[in-house]
Amino acid sequence: MITVPKRRNESVKSAIRMVTFPLRNHLWMFRYMRALHLSPAIYQHLYFFGSFDVNVTESAKFRIQHFGHYVENELFWAGYGAGRFEPMSMTVWATLCQEANFIADVGANTGVYALAAASVNPSARVVAVEPVRRIYDKLVKNLALNRFSIESFMVAASESDGEATLFDLESEHNYSSSLDQKMVAGLTYTKTTVRAARLDTLFDEIRLRNIDLIKVDVERHEPSVLRGMSQRLQRDRPTVLIEILDSDVRCAVADIIDGLDYRLFLIDELKGLRSCANLRIHSEPSSRGSRNYLICAPINLQKIMQYVYD
Repeated sequence: MITVPKRRNESVKSAIRMVTFPLRNHLWMFRYMRALHLSPAIYQHLYFFGSFDVNVTESAKFRIQHFGHYVENELFWAGYGAGRFEPMSMTVWATLCQEANFIADVGANTGVYALAAASVNPSARVVAVEPVRRIYDKLVKNLALNRFSIESFMVAASESDGEATLFDLESEHNYSSSLDQKMVAGLTYTKTTVRAARLDTLFDEIRLRNIDLIKVDVERHEPSVLRGMSQRLQRDRPTVLIEILDSDVRCAVADIIDGLDYRLFLIDELKGLRSCANLRIHSEPSSRGSRNYLICAPINLQKIMQYVYD
């Protein structure tokens, strides 16, 4: 789940949007304002429509459509690996992608992590998985803006093959649809039947020989995704960037990876990676952070040690 910061001053928001709304289709004006280095308190209200480049490194970039939502807004105003949208997670991801041959973005949403992977390593085989039709359509549009050979699949990764019920929030775009009903408790939602597949099955179908690196962000359904790729976890030992929202998910993930010789790190989005000896022990970032963890294969330890602070 992506946590969208609350906009506390509604009068300020209304005033800013009243002024900028007529300009929302004039991207050049927003580029000019970006050069002014506006604070998040201001730019969080400045949404526009159009596509723009995201620089991942000095030599790697991708293009993305601004659909009027939080993630692309942060990427436009603050840049990749900065701002309020998972800066450390994205930085570590880009580093790990550089030498990975087979990469998967599960719960891809509009494709930011998949696009970053392909931009820093065009020779890698990159797969993006997203089950929500209207969000998948945006993912496809973003892929079309670039010349990368990313493969996309509208399927819900799970621990069994067939069909599953997706609990979908009734909004034009959201970051919290899930196969886990607890994710939408107390909210207005609809039920949709979607195709479900084990990643072991999907990867066999597309002849993805092995997996080196995977991001899993599926709103409390992460343990099921890992169970559905048990063969590749055992055989390939991929490094996993995973969202863990609560202790139930944390303990379930710990049970799955026990004995697989992984090093565990909590990702503090402001400070870096903090070693986590026992995933079952509740551990929160000391500063504002996501709920992302890195389950790191020994082969990748040297690549990420520059980000470890404890």
